[in-house]
Amino acid sequence: MRRPVLLPFLFFVVLSGISLRASDTPFPPFYHSAVPFRAAIDGVETAPLDPPPSGVTVPHHALVLDLIAGTLSLARGGGYERIILISADHFRRTETAAAVATRDFLTVLGPVPVDEAASRRLAEDPLVSISSLASHEHGFRAILPFLAEWFPGVPVVTLAVGIRTTPGDWRGLVEALDPLVTEKTLVIQSTDFSHYLTPAEACGKDAETLAFIARGDPDGVVDLDQPDHIDSKAAQWIQMTLQQRRGASVAVVDNRNSAEYATDGGVPRETTSYVTQVWRRDPVPASALPGEAWYFGGDFHLGRGLAALGDDAASLDWLGERMRSLTGGRPLILNLEGVLVEAPPDPDSLHPMQIVMRAEPTLDLLERWNVAGVVLANNHTLDLGPQALVAMTKSLREAGLVVIGEGELAAFPGFDLFAASDVRNRPAPARDVLRADGFPVLSGSAAAFPRRPRLAFLHWGAEYRAGPDERQRWLARTASRAGFDLILGAHTHVPSPAMEVVEGIPVLPGLGNLLFDQGQRERGGVLLEVRFFGQGTFATRVIPVGNLYREWRGR
Repeated sequence: MRRPVLLPFLFFVVLSGISLRASDTPFPPFYHSAVPFRAAIDGVETAPLDPPPSGVTVPHHALVLDLIAGTLSLARGGGYERIILISADHFRRTETAAAVATRDFLTVLGPVPVDEAASRRLAEDPLVSISSLASHEHGFRAILPFLAEWFPGVPVVTLAVGIRTTPGDWRGLVEALDPLVTEKTLVIQSTDFSHYLTPAEACGKDAETLAFIARGDPDGVVDLDQPDHIDSKAAQWIQMTLQQRRGASVAVVDNRNSAEYATDGGVPRETTSYVTQVWRRDPVPASALPGEAWYFGGDFHLGRGLAALGDDAASLDWLGERMRSLTGGRPLILNLEGVLVEAPPDPDSLHPMQIVMRAEPTLDLLERWNVAGVVLANNHTLDLGPQALVAMTKSLREAGLVVIGEGELAAFPGFDLFAASDVRNRPAPARDVLRADGFPVLSGSAAAFPRRPRLAFLHWGAEYRAGPDERQRWLARTASRAGFDLILGAHTHVPSPAMEVVEGIPVLPGLGNLLFDQGQRERGGVLLEVRFFGQGTFATRVIPVGNLYREWRGR
């Protein structure tokens, strides 16, 4: 009976050019309320980065909308012309290695246009197909409302990558994506991390993941477990590779566990964890990121060729500002070489290898640098004998510094630090003196949540060799098995080029010289930035310092 009415309507549709194909209509909103998204946006306290980032990594659980907003907000106002959003294909709907959408999206905060031309260009690659899976892929849908709010009108490419893809597939996808990633492109990696583990187990896996990120080698993702460490190894590899091709470095923004959002006071048996990241050519300062940041520096003294610096007020001012430009005034722990005395003996009475420094200017500079602790486990603290070491330790502690001597474990806010030396000068020169039983056994750390990180500061290795050598690797394995979570080293006078990972924990073999009277350019140093998170994990970054002694002499 209604056919005469329907036929004229269809005739009108054909004549007017209106299409009823689903491919021409936007995907409808996935969520029903804008309230939680608006609350997350209104709660953002971080300022956008300038210059803007080229990539971010965010989770996609609605439980942690605040974490998504806090990280993605770093990119708002970036002037992007395209956004590439990469997620795992959680429901395994794609029949190729990856899939893209060619329909726009409606969200509870407004529309998000699809970059149809770029998506169809990707689909010309046999690894990529066009699919409607984006309609219910939460890896996209949890992110899109924020794009509607902060990047209105910026077209998006949604790339869903198969969970079972291979490194060969990842390389092919990077080659397909690479021409689309311009200076005006933001790459968003939508990835959750550890799945289905207890909070303590997930915390341990996150620590291993953070060590992998610090090392900076995309191929290391192959050694991670999916989903124990991460829900998409492919997405992490693709993001890291695209960003490194553009000279961008990573900063971990935050690391949390879903257990931190529990409201009933119980400890969940299964959790999900989150590791948010931001990528930029210019390193992101710690002041723009959450978490308590501490810095660790290598060999330091103010004696011998540096003695004159103590009477140079302008140089002390310069050094104070120089260090604060690197740390932002955050606390610093360094390796103090030599002996502090009120009045140094006649230099002619000292062996050239003995290091003695005046206490007053040294303590002044340590205060300017906001040094919170000094490590005395090295081969120069006994240069004037044991009584002088006792007197120096007393003087340092009276100045408010935490002193970590040989074989001692000191408590700092949020972490513990152990110090030991594998070399000594007195009573006779010796190497390889540290034994396995020299490390305290830190029981209980693996089962704790939140955990308390344990760091080992070791005076080890061979001078002028960046390491690690086999001896250092053995010591690192021994420390790891004793329960330590991070190892950093001094004594080599040259910095190591990058972090290492031994037994799943990060190791920086050599910090080099922080301030030492060696003028060769290569005998400079680095700082290790360590930012601690609420669950007891931490992220590390190596901060180049250069040769401060050489700079001072050239002023």
